[in-house]
Amino acid sequence: KKNDGLGAEVLNTNPRKLLFLRETNGNFEVIGSADHFLPSENDADAPCEAEPLGEGGMSLSNGVFTLSFSYWASCGGYGSAKSSYKFRLEENRYRLIGVDGLVFSRASGEGDETSINYLTGRKSIAADVQVIQVDDYDKPVERRKVWSRVGNEKYYLDSMSWDQCDGRRSEPSWCLND
Repeated sequence: KKNDGLGAEVLNTNPRKLLFLRETNGNFEVIGSADHFLPSENDADAPCEAEPLGEGGMSLSNGVFTLSFSYWASCGGYGSAKSSYKFRLEENRYRLIGVDGLVFSRASGEGDETSINYLTGRKSIAADVQVIQVDDYDKPVERRKVWSRVGNEKYYLDSMSWDQCDGRRSEPSWCLND
């Protein structure tokens, strides 16, 4: 889409899809997909936001598939967020096993950090985290942490959609909006 305001001149709002492939004897077969979890490169409602997958991206290590997103805008606000979703393969589906999120203000450097472990059913929230702003946003200093339990729901990447996080109904815990 052409953009006449702040941000990039052209916004790529095309949807993205993840395909999971398995190699067998030099041939690849699709074993699954995630059609509604990846954000597009740009957002027409927030044209100054950077590419969400630009800094974090995707990785696969020791059987854990991780999707990491980073949200920040070059104009229009000081809010920033980082989130990481960890999945493991179970019967040809990627099950969500953990979520980590950090939401903070670049102006004050303060924010909240959330971590959910779906295998143990535990959730921690650290409020009033002071993010070290000198050169590195990745080293939060925790002030207080509150622990709670999460339900025993199982979430699978192929059925997760950002539409579930619209705030108009009961949201799954992975939405990190609380």
